[in-house]
Amino acid sequence: PVPLAQPSIWKSSVFSSWASKYPFERIGELALQVSSSGLSIPFEGDTTKIMLRPNSVFLLGRELEVRNQLADEVTSLRMAGPFPTIPFPLNSGVRPRNIPLGQTAKNKHDPSDTRFRIVGNCSAGRPGSVNDLSWCPRLVQFHLRACHIRDVLASLGPRPQMWAADIPKCFRHQQNRRDLLPLFLYIIQTQEYGTEFFVDLMNPFGWRASEWGWQCMLALILWHLAPLQYCFGYVDNFFVFSAHDESSPSHSEKVSHILSSLASAGTPLHEVQESGVSINALGWDWDTSGPTTYMICTVDKFDTFCRYLSSWFGRSHLSFAEV
Repeated sequence: PVPLAQPSIWKSSVFSSWASKYPFERIGELALQVSSSGLSIPFEGDTTKIMLRPNSVFLLGRELEVRNQLADEVTSLRMAGPFPTIPFPLNSGVRPRNIPLGQTAKNKHDPSDTRFRIVGNCSAGRPGSVNDLSWCPRLVQFHLRACHIRDVLASLGPRPQMWAADIPKCFRHQQNRRDLLPLFLYIIQTQEYGTEFFVDLMNPFGWRASEWGWQCMLALILWHLAPLQYCFGYVDNFFVFSAHDESSPSHSEKVSHILSSLASAGTPLHEVQESGVSINALGWDWDTSGPTTYMICTVDKFDTFCRYLSSWFGRSHLSFAEV
């Protein structure tokens, strides 16, 4: 049998309290599901068919590396396996279907960096994919860009104060519901271990509901933090900005409040940047230690731009993706 997922890190009682004050009841309900046993959403596809699809051809030759990454997820109690056969009944309930595995570069702009991150292609098999046939509320999402941080800092005057942090493995803290687990099957074949099956117990990157489920929780968090001016949340990143002489509340009081609020909800943080005058955010370095605020292009970003310009030099046209 597939073991139970690790207990949720989120404090449902806290999210329940915040949901009671949120103006959109349905969003509160979804956030509470995410913070407990997982989203209770309908799968609108034909559950009587077993669908097995091949992994990406880009994994050829890297199967053992992929298998080791999956085994690490099992050790962390975010996956179950490996199983020698499909660990679900083939003639009842939701029939198993695998999510084809692929890869994405951890640093896509640096060709010398060979590290990669496993991704599941939940859109494989359109129009009958797991993504296409999982219910979605079609939420409008907030998109934060570096130019927005620039404008906020400019509005705060000289020497504004900054704070930033993010949530590690954000979606991987959200449980998949037990009745939907047959939809989250991975298959990997290696010379060393043969054909093996893994089951994802937590929301995978690539499943559409992973992000909008977290967006429901984030909506409650930001509504609770709304009295704090210039407090932003974007996907798994949190930012606080304050004028240099701001008081009632001071910058440190705002930071203390957001830390205590996130801790009360069970939210883990890492890469906390609390110097006040220097942070790295959205791919840029920000320095507010002097009378002028600097938005600094990082060395990696500069090298990337130079490589792109070098490869484009002399070409008659660029693709839309390159632009």
